[in-house]
Amino acid sequence: ISETARRLGLHRRTLARKLEKRVVQ
Repeated sequence: ISETARRLGLHRRTLARKLEKRVVQ
């Protein structure tokens, strides 16, 4: 469960950063 949550958290953070960069651009 820890690894799954960690993977999901990292993926969500990466997606959020990409979305934020797209919004900024």
